[in-house]
Amino acid sequence: MFTPLVRMILVMIGCCLALHNFLEKEYSQLVFILVAIILIVLGYFKNGTIYLTCRQLKKGNYSKATQLLKTIKNPNLLSTSQKGYYHYAKGLLNLEAKKLKESKINHLEALKIGLRTNNDKGIVYLNLAIIEAEMKELEAAKNYLAKVRPLTNKEVVLDAVRKLEAAISAEENKES
Repeated sequence: MFTPLVRMILVMIGCCLALHNFLEKEYSQLVFILVAIILIVLGYFKNGTIYLTCRQLKKGNYSKATQLLKTIKNPNLLSTSQKGYYHYAKGLLNLEAKKLKESKINHLEALKIGLRTNNDKGIVYLNLAIIEAEMKELEAAKNYLAKVRPLTNKEVVLDAVRKLEAAISAEENKES
């Protein structure tokens, strides 16, 4: 939940406090501070900046989300659920940048690793349907759309499904 800069500052403050407590022979406080430092460092490797990235995506701030996602140097160290959301966020950013193939790969990876909520899974299937529709793979897009409805009851998502279904129907009518 902290940015890498905030984590670094907290670790530096903790180290200063740990040194002070060591010199003052306050060993019980020293242990507490060292445990806190270890938890901050482990939290970075386990969770990264995924939570902050997803919040920025929700706000529509794609440049800040991209910047936060780039701070994760080794996504393989993230916890399993955070890896799923790493690929989810990366897929959304690639879709926004019109990098359809990379976006599809990341969305499929997010589904494979797993996401916590059915709504998030529904959004991933919706995004995959959008990607397939953009690539003129209308049957694949319809297959992904069919997977969205059972997973979500959010009106915003269902509205997007209806609009995409209408666009696919229009495209099919135009082709025939």
